[in-house]
Amino acid sequence: MTALIHVLGSDIPHHNRTMLAFFQDTLGAPEQGRHFMVVSNDPGLQQVWPGLKIARFPDKNRWRGRWWPSRVTSGRSASFSTGSLM
Repeated sequence: MTALIHVLGSDIPHHNRTMLAFFQDTLGAPEQGRHFMVVSNDPGLQQVWPGLKIARFPDKNRWRGRWWPSRVTSGRSASFSTGSLM
């Protein structure tokens, strides 16, 4: 099954919190839709949303270094992004 990775590509705290809360509390995302890559300086995201799998990156450069190579080499995931990725 293809994993869907949600990418929150900007450190906009209120936007990121809203999106994470929506996916955990309102949507009740299925297992394959609970993966998130978040650009954020908030180290406590995983504790606030324990039902989501969150990979946190302190800045976009570190996120790009992880996301792009995995996107190119893996055919088993798809990503959906919000926020600016550039």
